[in-house]
Amino acid sequence: MLRSSPDVEIIAVALEIYRRLGITNYSLQINSVGDEECRPRYKEILTNELRKIADKLSPESQKRIDQNPMRVLDSKDENDKAITATMPLITDYLNEECAAHFERVKKLLTEYGIPYTVNGRLVRGLDYYTKTAFEITSTELGSQDALAGGGRYDLLIEELGGKKTPSVGFAAGMERLMMILEKKGFTAAEPHPTIFIAVADDSARDWALKKTMELRSLGIAAEADLLKRSLKAQMKEADRQKSKYAIVVGATELAGNKGLLKNLTDHTQQEVVLDSLQQFVQ
Repeated sequence: MLRSSPDVEIIAVALEIYRRLGITNYSLQINSVGDEECRPRYKEILTNELRKIADKLSPESQKRIDQNPMRVLDSKDENDKAITATMPLITDYLNEECAAHFERVKKLLTEYGIPYTVNGRLVRGLDYYTKTAFEITSTELGSQDALAGGGRYDLLIEELGGKKTPSVGFAAGMERLMMILEKKGFTAAEPHPTIFIAVADDSARDWALKKTMELRSLGIAAEADLLKRSLKAQMKEADRQKSKYAIVVGATELAGNKGLLKNLTDHTQQEVVLDSLQQFVQ
């Protein structure tokens, strides 16, 4: 059995996320974009070939010939796709290391039972990509079918000023994910705050906002009034948001460091120390 690879592991992580969300109608496309040694040679060859047909390409692809020729192969223009169908692919120009790496990725995917398709036209417009590039697509999205894309980012940290560091990753389109989930009838649970902090006067407003942020940093869903509404309106808002608890804080409560915490579910209440509010709403 082959040793695992970070490239394959990040692909498996991405696919597992979609699997757990109940999305099974997807496909995986992979490619190798080479490295800083073999990619420049390929770009030169590709650029020369693209210049021969430049006048037939879309304006956007014409601009890319000298700026980023590999992106021409990734054009969504149907005419561009047809004209560049016989263009040389980078997989034919990989150096020995990149070719061996790509073969290992493919073997591991097969060994892990992950179906894939090699797409030689799958490229990235970012120079920090090296070797593996992948894309997860779904027919449920129509022409804009990409759910996620990523690969190996060996040059990214160095490009940002750090030391050369091997790395992998991917980015996902949240809007596209929500589109598929909506088609499947998925509805997200409506979030409700654990506590709503209502202020009785302006003296407590700053305290309420600071305490809200403190509670949130502890993982407690907290809300406070930002519209300077009346106390009655604030309590109505707590009910509307279906908050579990509510507390009213004013100058008197701040002076005594105590307040009356109301349970809006069972309508009980208890006096609590304001500095230790988090202990009563866990």
